[in-house]
Amino acid sequence: IASKLRSNGGLVIFFRYLVNEDVGMLKYFEGKSYIEKSRESPMEALKIGHPEFELHPELDIKDNDMIMNKTRYSAVFGSNIVEILNSKGIRNVIVTGVTTDVCAGNTAESLMQKDFHVVMVWDGCAALDRLEHELYLARIFGLYGDVMITEEVLTRLK
Repeated sequence: IASKLRSNGGLVIFFRYLVNEDVGMLKYFEGKSYIEKSRESPMEALKIGHPEFELHPELDIKDNDMIMNKTRYSAVFGSNIVEILNSKGIRNVIVTGVTTDVCAGNTAESLMQKDFHVVMVWDGCAALDRLEHELYLARIFGLYGDVMITEEVLTRLK
């Protein structure tokens, strides 16, 4: 999708989730994990300079792409993405991401609330289980925008 967007003159943006004592929603949570004792706290792992904060090295990131930090699950509330999209005259947004029902979904919902046309990519995000994923995408499709598989997105990006 990123490659096709670039070839059509579209903008590709990657987000990193920044959390520290001053910014980010996770600052309200405890600094340790109750899930697994060896799991590092998000308060440490999501700081600038930590390997977990960086984008995955296998992502297809090009020089003209934007890399932005966000401080909330939704990029709309945690960055200046709306101002950037508006300044470039962009009204249609394709959303992919790590968690369907958290960051990607919150961003998609918030973008629609700011009058963008949103497409969430069914196979471009995931949740902790398949049912959560599909229920959240049904919510998106019912209330906030379109849901398409990658193949359909690529076909429409001609």
